Amino acid sequence: MVWDAFSPHSTTIWRDYMKHLSLDGVWRVNIPGRTRSIQAIVPGCLHSDLMEAGILKDPAYRDNIAAGRVGVEPCATYSREFVLNNVGESGRVYLSFRGLDTFATISVNEAVVGKTNDMFHRWRFDITSFVHAGMNKVSVAFDSPVSAMEAGDSARHLETGSPQDGHPGFMYVRKRKCDFGAPSIPSMPTVGIWQDVRVEFADRAVIDNTLLSQRMEGGTAIIDIDVSATFFAELPNPELVAHALTRGSVVAETRAPATRTGGHITLAIPDARVWWPCGMGEQPLYEICVDIASGGETIDFASRRIGIRSFEVAERDVGDGNRVFRVIANGRDMLVRGSTWQTPDILASRPGRVEYARLVKSAALAGVNMLRVPGYGTIEKDYFYDLCDEYGVCVWQDFMFSDAAYPVHDENFVKKISDEASEVVQRLSTHACLALWCGGDRLLAHVADESASDGAASSAKMSRNDYDRMFEGILPDIVSRLAPGTPYIPEAIADGLRAAADPTAATTAAPASFVTSFGFDTLPSRRRLSDALLPEDMDFASPVLLAHAPKDRLDAILDSSKSLFGEAASFDDALILAQLSQAISCKALFDRWRRMGPRFGGAFLSRLSDCWPSIDQASLDAGGAWRCLHHFMRRFYANLAVTAVPSVKNGTLDVFVHNDSASPITGRISWHMVDTAGRVWREAGREITVPPGGPRHLGVIKLGDILAKVGPRKLLVFLRLVAQDGFVFASDCVRFAKPKDLLLEDPLTRHEARKHDDHSYDVVIDAQKPTPWCWIEFPPCAARCDDNFFPLLPGKPVRIRVTPIDNFTLPDFLRALRVRSVFDAMVRR
Repeated sequence: MVWDAFSPHSTTIWRDYMKHLSLDGVWRVNIPGRTRSIQAIVPGCLHSDLMEAGILKDPAYRDNIAAGRVGVEPCATYSREFVLNNVGESGRVYLSFRGLDTFATISVNEAVVGKTNDMFHRWRFDITSFVHAGMNKVSVAFDSPVSAMEAGDSARHLETGSPQDGHPGFMYVRKRKCDFGAPSIPSMPTVGIWQDVRVEFADRAVIDNTLLSQRMEGGTAIIDIDVSATFFAELPNPELVAHALTRGSVVAETRAPATRTGGHITLAIPDARVWWPCGMGEQPLYEICVDIASGGETIDFASRRIGIRSFEVAERDVGDGNRVFRVIANGRDMLVRGSTWQTPDILASRPGRVEYARLVKSAALAGVNMLRVPGYGTIEKDYFYDLCDEYGVCVWQDFMFSDAAYPVHDENFVKKISDEASEVVQRLSTHACLALWCGGDRLLAHVADESASDGAASSAKMSRNDYDRMFEGILPDIVSRLAPGTPYIPEAIADGLRAAADPTAATTAAPASFVTSFGFDTLPSRRRLSDALLPEDMDFASPVLLAHAPKDRLDAILDSSKSLFGEAASFDDALILAQLSQAISCKALFDRWRRMGPRFGGAFLSRLSDCWPSIDQASLDAGGAWRCLHHFMRRFYANLAVTAVPSVKNGTLDVFVHNDSASPITGRISWHMVDTAGRVWREAGREITVPPGGPRHLGVIKLGDILAKVGPRKLLVFLRLVAQDGFVFASDCVRFAKPKDLLLEDPLTRHEARKHDDHSYDVVIDAQKPTPWCWIEFPPCAARCDDNFFPLLPGKPVRIRVTPIDNFTLPDFLRALRVRSVFDAMVRR
């Protein structure tokens, strides 16, 4: 019998409603050159199985990467047995894989049933004629992706703009690019069953796929559903039955006749509630269920969760011949406050839903309204998109192409990409969060000029015709057919500040209309480094630490931090000041762009979380711990923010209030001018109403006389936007000199705490002297603070909720809690 995977157009639904037998759990893996198999865990990968068996060293620990203790030939065979009670005559049995990485031959009872060649594709094989009642065996034999890359590169070398990639020819393999190395990330091209696998059973008929499109007519949402189905037996009067549910209640129902191949059905949801990106509104979700029914019996059904929303992209004319790229949600321009998603582990199979939930929730809490899944990453696990639906975090989804020439001259490669893209787009098309499809990242740089002949074997670049065919033709056509209503752009916009370490770039960088990547290198937290290093490694001259932090980048970070803060008081303080330097610089950049108003469409920070302990530009440690930048983001990414532009030369302070919510806000803007000794020189304020729609210039505060008396090294201005009920909408602390030049005094902080609930404590902190940055530390264990790295003004205490990962009595909590400020972290001259 000839094996074949089902067409990607009919295999994209992972049917939790279908009768199935999970094959997740314990398998055995045989590795070439080893006489005995070892235990494997599925989902997983060869590297994680070898580490669990003690054969391979943890790459994140100490200098294992530098010492070459993690090298492995990515080739192995996984196998396990499973029991079937019976195999019905009128049904089918399928073997379904959510993810195989990458080149695999699948056998059932020693017969080959399929082959795979794509990490991003899902695979499903009809194994009805290969299985029997009783014990059965499945095996998955993986071939090395490195061999395939070398073969492709030998046939025709293609260039890449990322010289750190560990292997030439990665573009010939449909596997995540970062597996082959990236800045500060080791090259680990593993293999394995990296997502769930199971045996599925269908009886008489099966829904292969559903294609949904939506539109609004007044307050009614119209859902058009095209159903693809396969019938294995004659059914009397088959029909399609569609339901819409929200909060467990049916809100719409309709029926239509079914044909032998499926059919079409239209569902109308009255008084439909609209899904909004976080910060713009709520996120109501609907479950759309479609049944194949006959004689009152449900034969099979499919279910998809959707949000009623629309996305567009446009270039707005802002005058002077300038146009700005904007994302439009439900007819309203949104200011993109984004971050770039990187799979939170160097091994894609390891993080689970808990880790993903922690990261997506943290993004939403910090005001991130869009995550960009870049072309050097992967098509993510289902629960990533589910979580983004729930938290209102939009997704900019790249196809998996990044900073290289790709073999789009090869018809076999083009077919593979067409199949992959069709399967992926269809699978993700109904997610409410999916705002934009993008062909890839930094591709045009690898397109030959018009004089290069198409497909010339001597060219290391793509021809323009081949590029246009793929990224201007095939991919947008797939999106328009399978994700109607979702916009597509061929390539990430080029504006951006990349891999910068110098914080002065925040004030010298040119204005930008839309930024797809900006950020600054920083160092992991002490707790994150402690997972990988011994105490004796905690030294910037340690060769073990340098295995995680390349010396040139480490020196650049430390130099940048010193330019702002001078010498750090200790190794731990150097880590904190490096993170504070990153946060200050990112805030300065975004505030500057945001003050451009309609001339600025949004920006993406370079990274949301790190994937192993090293230098990077992330705002979260792996595991979800908030760095200084993430706390800053909660303020400068907020819908309501106050920013200011100080000028020592002019003795002025330009003040702006930003309101990106849907409604006007009324409150009081106040400013307190104090010196570093705590003396108040001037305080004032006024009632204001700030309409929605970008920045409002409140005016210029003249403080030349105070600057002359106090001096720029001693003056601080605290700005606060306060609601009528006393709630602080936004705040900022403005200085007129670098932190190292400020004549700061010990703030003499005081704190008290009380139990908030069984796990959390409310900590009230006050100071006798002002400080631009104060923070909470809790050395005994990890702890989450709802705010940190905040300014303190005498007489204006702040309340912080602290939730340690472990339980403490109140006295023990108070003994362990530390409140520190930038005054403590700097060497005072």
